[in-house]
Amino acid sequence: MFYDKRKLIIAGGVLALALGITAFFLLRGGAAVPELSEAERLRANRLQLARGYYDSGEYQRALDIIDQLLIADADDSEAHELKEAVLVARREEQRRIAEEEAARRRQLEEELAARPDDSRLRELQAQQAEAERRAREAEQRITQELEQQRRADEQRRQAEEEARRKAEEERLARLSAEEREREQRIQRLLSEGDEFLQRRNFNEARSAFGEVLEIDLQDNTATDRYHAKALARTARALYEQNPGDAGSRRQAIQYANRAIQRDRELWEPHFTLGRIYHDTELFDDAISSFRSAARLNPDDASVFFALGNAQFRARQFRDARQSYDAAVRIDPYYENAYHNLGITNLQLGDNSRALEAFRFAAQTHPEDARAHYRIGSIQVDQGEIARAIAPLQKAVELDPTTAVYHSRLATAFFRQERFEDAERHFARADELQPNNATNNYNLALVRFDLGKTDQAYRNIQRAIELNSERAEYYYTLGQIQEKRGNITEAIQAHTAAISRNREYVRAMVELGRILDEQEMHDQALDFLLAAHRVEPNSVEVNNNLGNVYLNKEMFDDSITHYRRAIQQRPNDTLMRYNLALAYIGSRRFSEAQSALNEVIKIDASYWPAYQKLGEVLIAREEQDDARRILRQLLDRNPQYTARAEVEALLAGL
Repeated sequence: MFYDKRKLIIAGGVLALALGITAFFLLRGGAAVPELSEAERLRANRLQLARGYYDSGEYQRALDIIDQLLIADADDSEAHELKEAVLVARREEQRRIAEEEAARRRQLEEELAARPDDSRLRELQAQQAEAERRAREAEQRITQELEQQRRADEQRRQAEEEARRKAEEERLARLSAEEREREQRIQRLLSEGDEFLQRRNFNEARSAFGEVLEIDLQDNTATDRYHAKALARTARALYEQNPGDAGSRRQAIQYANRAIQRDRELWEPHFTLGRIYHDTELFDDAISSFRSAARLNPDDASVFFALGNAQFRARQFRDARQSYDAAVRIDPYYENAYHNLGITNLQLGDNSRALEAFRFAAQTHPEDARAHYRIGSIQVDQGEIARAIAPLQKAVELDPTTAVYHSRLATAFFRQERFEDAERHFARADELQPNNATNNYNLALVRFDLGKTDQAYRNIQRAIELNSERAEYYYTLGQIQEKRGNITEAIQAHTAAISRNREYVRAMVELGRILDEQEMHDQALDFLLAAHRVEPNSVEVNNNLGNVYLNKEMFDDSITHYRRAIQQRPNDTLMRYNLALAYIGSRRFSEAQSALNEVIKIDASYWPAYQKLGEVLIAREEQDDARRILRQLLDRNPQYTARAEVEALLAGL
């Protein structure tokens, strides 16, 4: 079991809450206590343990135990009441901690805003390093606590087993020699049957269990108990020998139900029923059977793991998470438990807890490539690309023949603009899955960025052959064709992309831009206006609309769209320069002057803005300022390409 370190908090609840929960306990302490079954005794012990953790402020441990009780019996009102009390206390403690953390953060921000000197900056950096050190130590403490708890649970289970063994020996010693011999024979037959089951010698196992059913003891209760075990294990043998056969499943169900009738405290027949119902996709029945098994055998990780699997298949993801949590709490090394817990958290959209689960999976099973892959994938999705590289590389190292591992690592390299590394792993993914359209598409993208246009063209063609319905494939084909100088084919490709996705704004923008550059302004406007209806605030849409309207000399419309684009991207000098051209076209020279001054303020080496500003100042009859700006241009950039034009302007002043 692991605990969320953010939830390991110190005791210190509210007085009224403490009084309330004390009353809650006392109200249940005065009644006469009836004789308890083994399952009831275990439940009472767990409730008492949960209350102890609650009293000491170890809220997460209390919740873990309560959740285990609720998995076994979702209608346990006493467990529900205790859980609510613990949650209230934990929320209060977390609120206080959050307020303290927020206050500390505000203080640091204020100190940084005050521009501290070097010594203070070093002090703040030291504080940050200290905080990171404490976080690492806390994580180590959690790991140690988990191991200590696992050992304590194991010692408790061993002690309980030893106590049961001694009690059984004492009971046998009180029997007559003949009765003791019969019972010991039953036990030998059960053990032999179990060994046959382990070796998958199913017929021999059923024979041994069948002999048990032929032996009756003087103690009817003992007879029922032993016969129930034999019936339950016969059910298991029938099922495991031929799980796909309907007749075998039907027989197994019959034997399991007979076992339950003989001993309602035996967990094994419920577990076998759960397996059968799960395999036949009767998930509600499977969940009910596994819950019964968990109630009767709350210390077996395999029961909670199977319950979690059934709940996951039934899309009861929150319940599945509780069950997997219980499984790893009982046995942190149980195969696939942490992995399934992580997958369940992903289904719940809880990436933080998913990442934590996969990290534990990698710690408990370091050779499990899936865990490392999932860690890296989550980090890629969170934008933590630098951190994602190492676990993804580890996944590839452990399992170099799984294409998706190479593809995901290549994606991380691509995000880092390490295109050669990305190409190598995308290519390896393509080798492993040669008929995968996505692999060819990814290769086309990275090779296009590497300037390998012909190879990129072959890859995108192959992707389209494998899947001709993906709009983005045609969009990429359009980009590649334009790069190859095939403008007509580029237009056709972008048109094909739009035909497959009528709201594909990127393709509309690209097509509008190409048509505008080909002086097909009206056709360009049609596509760009369609894009504007989908994304009216898009920078690319408004910028390209501004370009088309500028080329059509519809200056007021051009100004409107350039302004909208600049609101989203205020430091884009080209858009501001084009806005100035639109102002000039509409003879709004004052606004043009302001726009050009903004361009120069953002980029003092944007030389065309100087020339255009000089022309605007001349139009405004501000010759001295015009002369100053134009001379400044030639002084700062003697090799200016339009120097002759600037000199002609100066000569006319």
